[in-house]
Amino acid sequence: SINVNQLGYDNLTYSLEITVTDGSGNPVPDGTGIRINSSYGVAKPSFAVTKNGKASIKFASMKAGSAVLSISSGTVTQEFTLEFQ
Repeated sequence: SINVNQLGYDNLTYSLEITVTDGSGNPVPDGTGIRINSSYGVAKPSFAVTKNGKASIKFASMKAGSAVLSISSGTVTQEFTLEFQ
């Protein structure tokens, strides 16, 4: 599974921590790839690798609005909605 934790929000930029676990709830191996796409805004980086099952990214926009963040790792894809205010 994939979970996103918001670590901070400042000036239309989110600091996010992505956690990826296997079917048993254990962190995936270090170096597991995560691809980040969005309907609105820019993820930096758009591809990251895990360490202890986690990766950190910044997600930014130039203006207010709703964004759907689509995160994929292996065969799992999950979507998360974020609001830029």
